[in-house]
Amino acid sequence: LGLAIIFPILFEALNSLGDWIKNTAISVSLVVLGIAMIAATQIQVSYWKDGITLCRHSLNVTGYGFNPMLSLSLTYARTERFDEFFAVIDSAMAMEKNSFNRGILAALKANVQYNTRKYQAAIDTAQNAIDLGLSNKANYALIALSCYQLGQTAKAAQYLAQAKLSPEPQSQNSLLAFPLKHQLHWLELRLKEEVPLDRKS
Repeated sequence: LGLAIIFPILFEALNSLGDWIKNTAISVSLVVLGIAMIAATQIQVSYWKDGITLCRHSLNVTGYGFNPMLSLSLTYARTERFDEFFAVIDSAMAMEKNSFNRGILAALKANVQYNTRKYQAAIDTAQNAIDLGLSNKANYALIALSCYQLGQTAKAAQYLAQAKLSPEPQSQNSLLAFPLKHQLHWLELRLKEEVPLDRKS
């Protein structure tokens, strides 16, 4: 819009200087503009190299933001760069002021902890997510499955029952609705085969 306003005014002013000066000024301006646009495009394209580069650029420009921090965390998790994932998610949880958003970050962290076999940490983090307002099926399921992996069958059965009664994660937070149905069914079958004693209690 700025260029659309400037160029007509510039061309009108150049009309009074003669055709040669006007044509030369226009040609030079277009060349300079073209070079500048090519350079700017190359810089912008470099930010779209991958999701990590894009999110990091966004954070560098705007400072902390929940969405780019969440996207960066998800990218690290999906590419199995877990050390970087935990560093970013812990930083995000420390900076995030909104308790519900902290709950989303905690739920994501608990998911990764469970999948990397950090079962006690997954229990603690999922409980933190519940305390922050995410009392949904996914978090109770994570606790149930983690308890079972630690041999705490009574607690696993207790949280499995809560998971079955709890709502699915909200649609706007579908990233938390990781596929646990088969795992919960598996857990239910295993618990039926065992005496529900908590070996850790």
